[in-house]
Amino acid sequence: MDPLTILALVSGGSALVSAIANIFTANKAADAVTSGQKDAIAAELGMYAVSQATLKPYTEGGAKAVGLLEGVPAKPKVPGKVWKLTYGTKTINVAPGKMNPTKLANLKKQGWKVTQQGKMPVAAKAAVPGYLQSKLMKPIEMDQETLEKTPGYQWALGQGLKSTGFAMTPKGLVGSGAAIKGAMEYGQGLASQTYQQQFQNELANQQKAWEALYGTAALGESAATGVSAAALKAGELVGANLQNIGGAKGGADLATGAAISKLAENALATAQLATQRNSTQTTQNPSTGGK
Repeated sequence: MDPLTILALVSGGSALVSAIANIFTANKAADAVTSGQKDAIAAELGMYAVSQATLKPYTEGGAKAVGLLEGVPAKPKVPGKVWKLTYGTKTINVAPGKMNPTKLANLKKQGWKVTQQGKMPVAAKAAVPGYLQSKLMKPIEMDQETLEKTPGYQWALGQGLKSTGFAMTPKGLVGSGAAIKGAMEYGQGLASQTYQQQFQNELANQQKAWEALYGTAALGESAATGVSAAALKAGELVGANLQNIGGAKGGADLATGAAISKLAENALATAQLATQRNSTQTTQNPSTGGK
């Protein structure tokens, strides 16, 4: 074997080994990057799950507070549906309340086919007004009877009437005209004072109720915002990791293509060298055809 042939074979073999090594290395590196990025994705999704679970009590509490404020809307009646099964030309209807999994399974084994799935009816539900409509937005109203039942009102009224010289006895009213007038003025003033005090008390109670419910709802809103932010961040990180995986695989594919291209170039160069050698030998030994 002449030196040029040996050189061509050695060059071709070396190129093949180099190409295989490059392809193997590139794919190995891509696999490592992919594995690491998948682990990162799992960790990021795990952290999002932790954030979601941590904030869940606050989001649920906020939703309940909103429900208490807004109430529950009315729900219309939903009619039920019977089970319809066919077997050839036969059709049977079964009330939803009389169908159970065992009966349905037996009918199917017998060859019956379900053409309509049964559904239990749902009764209509009246709207339930929330605290906002039923209490907070309604005007504060108090009548005389309510005021008279206010703790301490009767005692204060009795003491005030005594101070005016007015008194009630089994024989009737006792006191001068001025005393009666003073008693009336005192009673009116006490009623007005009591009304104002009770009005302010009721207003303060409503304000506290509103602040408690609204504060809980706002806390839920803040928690929901935190969950959304965590989801957005997790999405960004996962997206970046997927891009890295794609980049690694793309890089491996490019490296594989480059190695195959290089191998093809070496093969072509070897073939050209062999053709040139045969052509030279033929020219030198025309009678033998290059042999």
